Amino acid sequence: KGFKTQIETQHRNWDKNPSEKIACFQPILRLHGHSGWIFSIEFVADGKTLASGSRDGTLRTWNAETGEALMIYNFGSTSVWGIYSSIIVSPNHSDDQELANNSLPSSTPLTFVSTFDGRLCILDEDLMVIRTLQISNEALWYIKYDNDREELLIACLDGYVYSMTTCMRLQRYAAITS
Repeated sequence: KGFKTQIETQHRNWDKNPSEKIACFQPILRLHGHSGWIFSIEFVADGKTLASGSRDGTLRTWNAETGEALMIYNFGSTSVWGIYSSIIVSPNHSDDQELANNSLPSSTPLTFVSTFDGRLCILDEDLMVIRTLQISNEALWYIKYDNDREELLIACLDGYVYSMTTCMRLQRYAAITS
């Protein structure tokens, strides 16, 4: 069985016998290749590929069924902190308008990668970098896209949350600290 199928099967078994939750965690798939800590892992929008980001400065992609290494992207001396993959839906723009307005392409799988040095990289459905944006000089810790709001949220070590719309407009909000 594939990795995703095994997880779904195990989850169904937990519903029947909750005591199995603790005992059942064991490696299903081993991914070998990173030389540093792995900070993030995400199923890419196709559901067949995993992407992992590491302290070693690489983003690696893997076949989710076999664990076979597919591609390596080197981001230099910075760590890869966050990965988020989604199909961007932007009904307000046609693809031609988006390209002319420097917007994100709509209705296509995109993967967002954040780095320790404050870069946000946008990868297309073939996992090729199509845009790199310097958001901050600090680490971008967490990224999430909301299709309903057509907005990418980026949590940053500089104490701000950045919001980027599909039209590539960037706003900065101060994080509340106690």
